[in-house]
Amino acid sequence: MTEVQQQLVADILCQVEQHVGATSFNVWFRNSTQFAIEDRELKVGVPNLFVSEYLESRFSKLLGGIAAKATGSDVAVRFVIDPQLFRRRRQEQIAQDDAFLAQQSQPASARQQAGTALARPSCPVDEGNQPLMTLDRFVVGDCNRVAYAAAREVAARPGRSFNPLFIHGPCGLGKTHLLQGIVHEVQRTVQRARVLYITAEEFTNRYIMALKTRSLDAFRHRFRNLDVLVIDDIHFLANKQATQEEFLHTFNAFDVSSRQVVMASDCHPKLLTCIQDNLISRFVSGMVAHLHPPDRATRMGILRSKARQSGQMLPEEVLEFVAAHVTGSVRELEGALVRVIAYSTLDHKPVSLDVAREALSGLIRAGQTALSVDTIVEAVSKFFNVPAADIVGRRRTRLVTLPRQLAMYLARRLTTLSFPDIGRMMGGKNHTTVMAACHRTQQMADADETVTVADGGLKRQMTVAEIVGTIEDRLRR
Repeated sequence: MTEVQQQLVADILCQVEQHVGATSFNVWFRNSTQFAIEDRELKVGVPNLFVSEYLESRFSKLLGGIAAKATGSDVAVRFVIDPQLFRRRRQEQIAQDDAFLAQQSQPASARQQAGTALARPSCPVDEGNQPLMTLDRFVVGDCNRVAYAAAREVAARPGRSFNPLFIHGPCGLGKTHLLQGIVHEVQRTVQRARVLYITAEEFTNRYIMALKTRSLDAFRHRFRNLDVLVIDDIHFLANKQATQEEFLHTFNAFDVSSRQVVMASDCHPKLLTCIQDNLISRFVSGMVAHLHPPDRATRMGILRSKARQSGQMLPEEVLEFVAAHVTGSVRELEGALVRVIAYSTLDHKPVSLDVAREALSGLIRAGQTALSVDTIVEAVSKFFNVPAADIVGRRRTRLVTLPRQLAMYLARRLTTLSFPDIGRMMGGKNHTTVMAACHRTQQMADADETVTVADGGLKRQMTVAEIVGTIEDRLRR
């Protein structure tokens, strides 16, 4: 597959996981399938007929819908037996059988130790790291120069400067790229460095599991014996007092021994809510770097870099068109370019300005820019006369519920963002909340449900579909 096709497959898999949940995804997709997309067909390689029949009966329609959304056109789904997956599944089964037989031949105490050893990684290396996210691949501009320079300095001299490093900015601007770039660089240059990239959510989940299994000592040993701890989405710790207390002690262990901590969040440390003051004071004790939305020159640099990585020679006018009309996050920008290339590939057309206009027609109109989540929230806020802060906030009153639901639905409909991205941009909502809101709104629109709205000081009934259409029209003016 080309790099564009690989990116499409990665996006499809991400959406599949969001729809089916982590447990089902790990069981049926992560190590049991091999996806490929070409000529309007999504080929799903599977290890055996049983998996093929099960996935086809349960997930074929879902996969087709997700692939169509990612590519912008209808995609057929075909399940095939993959010889490599077949051999891998067979080898895994043989290895498991051998391990089980060997374990059963040991005394009970030895079996217990063996089970523990198999369950625990040998060393705390990076987890969830993406190989493309290196510092060398990060496109530098005025919008991110300070954060990039700080990341470079930390990677070159971990624990000796800018400690801790706290990077903040809206979703999709490159925080995770910088964090994982630091991990790659430290692993590449510092021999035997113990480095871990983890999200605050995963840190919380592991802490809870350690409490449940009475294995806090092992948990603390794992995290407090690292050389570099890189933790993403630190704002997830809000309202989790016990986890905050545990992270505070972990942070202090790094601080007293001059070991490096790097964190990222969607806002400045002092704007974080429901997080202990003693943690906030530690977050701001080192270097705090802000990521801004990319300017025009940086957007062009990002698009050229993405085009090179995909192996595509794209006309400059196409890149200019995308850069001029998609002005939000880096993720939206890359998503728009992938959409253009996918549209060209699947329709067997060379990439041109006309193809770009056609591919992005659902997101933009001539002379207009692509919409951001903030713009959509503001439009919904004005229509319903509800403060934008309430729409992205935590209040659950009846006055706020429908506007919030419609804002999520419109963000999904009018941008290239995924459910998790929309959730993060709307006050840190869970992706399942966004999915449910979109599903409920579509149901209401399909059923011609009506609601009472104030229009020019007068109250009147409007269908949900009419409201969606009205707000869309105002956004496009």
